[in-house]
Amino acid sequence: IMELTKELLDFAAKVMAAHNRRLDEAVLSQALKPLFKDKEQAMIKTIFDEKYDAGVAVGIEKGIEKGIEKERNNWTTDKVETLLRILTKRLGNVPPTLHDKLYAIHHLDVLGQLTDVALDCQTLAEFEEALK
Repeated sequence: IMELTKELLDFAAKVMAAHNRRLDEAVLSQALKPLFKDKEQAMIKTIFDEKYDAGVAVGIEKGIEKGIEKERNNWTTDKVETLLRILTKRLGNVPPTLHDKLYAIHHLDVLGQLTDVALDCQTLAEFEEALK
C-alpha cells in the first residue's frame, strides 16, 4: 500500500505543480487521516523525507557537475588567452578568425599541445597548419 500511496502522491504532486501549487504536508495529512487512521503522519514523513533526500542528492550532484564544468571552462579560457599572448608576442597580430578557432577548442590537452607548437613555430601560417 506504501508503493501505491507513493505513486499516487507523485501524481498529485505533478498535478499541483502543473497549477503552480505545492503539495502541502498538512493538507495531505488531513486528506489521508480517514484512510490510515493516525498512521498517516509516519507514512507522509517517510515519503516526504525520501523525496527530500532524493532531491538533495540530485541537487548536490547537479551542483558539482556545474561547478566542474565552470572550472573546466575557466581553465580552457585561461589556456586560450595564454596561447594568444604567446602567439601575439612571438608572431605579431593574431587574426580574429584564429581567435575564434582557438576559443572553440575545449580540450585542455589539445590546448597544451598547441601551446608547445606556438612556442616552436616560426609563422602564424605554420601554427594554423598545426591546427588542422
